[in-house]
Amino acid sequence: MTPDSQKIGVIGALFDRLVYQNTDTAQFLARQAIDISKNLQMPAEEANGWYKVGMSYAIKGNYPSAIEAFLTTHEIFSSIDHQTGIAFAEKGLGNIHQMMGNMEEAISYFRKSLTRYRIDGDSGRINAAINSLALGFQQAEMLDSAVFYFKERIALSDQMGYLSAQASSLNNLGSAYKAQERYDLAEAHFIQSLLIRREQKALKYEALVLGNLADLYRIQKKYAESAIAFQESIDIREQIGDRRGVALNSNRLAQTLMEIGDYSGARKASEKSASIAQELGFLDYELDAVGRLKNIYQASGDYQRAYLASERFSILKDSILNVEKTGQIAEMETKYDVQLKEQQLDLQQKEISLLEEKNRVQARLKFVLIAAGALLLSLLGLVLNRYQMKRRNEKELTDKNEKIHLINREIRTINKELERKMLRAQMDPHFIFNSLNSIQHFITINEKELAIRYLSKFAKLIRRVLDNSISDRVPLSDELSLLEDYMELEELRLNHSFSHQVEIDRKIDLHNTEVPFLIIQPYVENAIKHGLKQSARPGKLKIKLEDGGEHLRCYIEDNGIGRAASKALAEARVHQSHGMSVTRKRLEALNNANENQTLVEIFDLKNENGEAVGTQVALTIPYDLN
Repeated sequence: MTPDSQKIGVIGALFDRLVYQNTDTAQFLARQAIDISKNLQMPAEEANGWYKVGMSYAIKGNYPSAIEAFLTTHEIFSSIDHQTGIAFAEKGLGNIHQMMGNMEEAISYFRKSLTRYRIDGDSGRINAAINSLALGFQQAEMLDSAVFYFKERIALSDQMGYLSAQASSLNNLGSAYKAQERYDLAEAHFIQSLLIRREQKALKYEALVLGNLADLYRIQKKYAESAIAFQESIDIREQIGDRRGVALNSNRLAQTLMEIGDYSGARKASEKSASIAQELGFLDYELDAVGRLKNIYQASGDYQRAYLASERFSILKDSILNVEKTGQIAEMETKYDVQLKEQQLDLQQKEISLLEEKNRVQARLKFVLIAAGALLLSLLGLVLNRYQMKRRNEKELTDKNEKIHLINREIRTINKELERKMLRAQMDPHFIFNSLNSIQHFITINEKELAIRYLSKFAKLIRRVLDNSISDRVPLSDELSLLEDYMELEELRLNHSFSHQVEIDRKIDLHNTEVPFLIIQPYVENAIKHGLKQSARPGKLKIKLEDGGEHLRCYIEDNGIGRAASKALAEARVHQSHGMSVTRKRLEALNNANENQTLVEIFDLKNENGEAVGTQVALTIPYDLN
């Protein structure tokens, strides 16, 4: 083994240690391993390096780049007919599509991976591949298929003596049966999983199964059994230091106790949840607990505590909505910059006025000197001296005028830039406000688990928005990642009433192509809100990016109700959205500042009978935005 080949092994070990702690450094190491593997002509190691690059992109949430890396892995392994490596790459691609919510693609890749592993005959890999496929079917709500593969994995794990895998699949199978409302089977499999976890003394997983079992009892209105199971889960989580789990299950216990009228127990559980959630900074858990405490205190006549809980509830709501303040602060900063520049301009104009007045005085003095010179030749020297002074003043005035002209031109440029910033400061709160409305919707209909999932995705999305909000332009890969997060949120909020597809021209360099920040999202939002949401048929949203030579072409196409029907609905609606108005103003400001124009075209899609079947928006974005 050569020193360079040994170095690849060392780099791989370092990658595994750093990938979740310092992802950028881990990716740098993976690319070093790729370069070494190429030089040594070791394609399998090169493919493994690309797989690690894909992992790092996935951890950072850059799913398009992760897919590119995994496809490269697949291509290299295919070139050397490395079937196990191909299956490895297909499993990675399935995982990314599952994270993106593209369950049809995910399940397809998981099937291919499992087929290759079955041919290879490695029981351990087959076991893991079956689990991935079963979980994919469960996430896609194809529960019969999920049950089939969970059963297969349980049988295989039993043959192999994999108790942990068997217990995990028993728990997952119980969840699938619960979703099918086959409650007796769900209970039986939860209990089997629980017995194995207790035999293993795996406290963390024992607590997890107890929570699932308690939730099942709550759905069946077996409130006493539910409360006991929730309390056992809480006790174990306290024992292992899982304070987040204590807060979550204390909230669920309180909800169960409320059902049986044990308001004292519900109060204690809610107070515990609120205290831990406040300490850990889990605002959603604390909001849930404090809202329940407010009602309990009020019902028991403890109006002082009810008032304090109500005050805390309002503070928590304000904290969650505080993101909106970011846009207001940005607008204030912009106004301050404008005011400062205006003050500087006023000072310069006053200086010009003084110089002009000085010039007028010099002109009058010149007339006097010329008249006196005609009469008194002895005063010629004085006249010449005054004339020279006048020329110097004129030159000074000319220089000042030229300077003011340059300053005015700079001020106009700055004003255009500030105008674009103010429009962007308006867009970000508009975008955030719509997402917060979705979270509020889930909380209102008491879908707490969905609200938690939605809030987690929303937090990641907000972080992307804030990270990029200081830049006028961002890499296309970042814009697409943010857009992907937004579409996932909307699919979740609208109960998967539509699906989306993104097609990218391979000639486009996603990382070195920059576009105005949030330039595509308003049109996607408009397609969902005014086209797909109003349609009775399953919605389809397609985003296609093409390389147009000197510009990028972006098509946003939906199969919604069309512009005419959407306009009729909008005229009957009391509240009108300002998102597209802000976007149009933003494009006007952008085009005013650039020679290369960003164009927007809208086309009505119709069938053979001339009936509306959707809308297409075509954006032409120049690569060179000077």
